[in-house]
Amino acid sequence: MTGWLGRYWRGLAVAVAAVVAIFVGYDALYAAPASRLREQTASALDAAERFNAASDRDVEVREHLRAVAATTLGRDPDLVRHRLRTTLADLAEASGLEGVEVSEHGPEGVSSPAKPRGSLGERLRSHPDFGVFNAEVSGDGSLGACLDTLAAVQAQPWAHRVRSFAIRPEGAQRKRFTLHIAVSTLYLPDLAGDDPPDPAAPELELAGAVASTSPILLPDPAAPPAPANQAPTAAVGPAWNAWRLTGVIESPEGVEVMLTRTDGSEWRTIRPGESLLGAQLVSASGERAVFLIDQSRWVVATGWTLADRVPADSVH
Repeated sequence: MTGWLGRYWRGLAVAVAAVVAIFVGYDALYAAPASRLREQTASALDAAERFNAASDRDVEVREHLRAVAATTLGRDPDLVRHRLRTTLADLAEASGLEGVEVSEHGPEGVSSPAKPRGSLGERLRSHPDFGVFNAEVSGDGSLGACLDTLAAVQAQPWAHRVRSFAIRPEGAQRKRFTLHIAVSTLYLPDLAGDDPPDPAAPELELAGAVASTSPILLPDPAAPPAPANQAPTAAVGPAWNAWRLTGVIESPEGVEVMLTRTDGSEWRTIRPGESLLGAQLVSASGERAVFLIDQSRWVVATGWTLADRVPADSVH
C-alpha cells in the first residue's frame, strides 16, 4: 500500500511540474512576445499616422511657401534692389508725384518667432528663415496724387508690408502735400523664380473719393466781401465749438494734429506741448487726441469739436 501511495504522489508531482512548465513556457515563448509585438505594432501604426499627418502638413506648407515666393521680386539680390527702386519710382511718378526719391536696403535676415523656446529655439532662431528688403519712397503733389501713390503701392503683390506712411500738407493753402511711404518685401532666394509678379492695378475710385471730401483740404475762397457802405460785423472770439479735430498725423518726426474752424476759414497744426484756445495737446494716436484743459485731461476724436471733448478717464 505504501509503495502504491509513493508512486501516486510521485506521478502527481510530475504532472504538476509538467503543467507549471507548460504555463511558464506559454508565457515565455508566446504570450509575452505576442504582447510586446502587439505593443510594437500599435506604436508603429501610431507613428505612421503621425508621419502621414506631418507629410500632409508639409505638402500644404510647401505649396503655401511657393505661392508666397511667386509674389517676390526674384532670387538675385542686386536684381531685387533694382526692381524695387525702379518700380516704386515708376508708381509714384505715374500717380502724379514730383521730386520722387527712393531708397532701399537689405536683405536683412529674419527668424520666425514661432520657433520653440529653450536652447533648441535659441539655436534655431540664430539662423534666419527668410530675408526682407526695406524701402522708402517720397515725393510731393496734390492730395489725390499722394493717395493714388499709396493705393498703387499697397496693391502690388510684392508689397508684403507697408510699415508706415505719412501725408503732410505744405503751405497755408494746403494745395500741395508731401508723401512718405515705408514698405517691405520678402526675399526667398531658395524658392523664388527669376521673373517678378505681374503688376496689379489699384482701386483709384476710393482714393479719388477720399481726396475730394477730405477734411484736410481747405474750402474754396469765400464769396466777395460786402459793399463798403455796410457796417462791419463785430468780430466774434474763438469758442470751443468753432474748432474741429480733422486729423492725426504720425511720422518718424513725431505726432501732430490738425484742427480746422468749422466754417473752414482757418486751420492750425499743433504738436504735443503746443496749445489752441488754452487747450494744450498732450498726446495723439490713431483717431484720438488728448488735451490738457484747466489741469484736466480731455479726449477729442477725429471729427469732434473741442466742445465735444470727454474726460480722459472715461475713455478706455
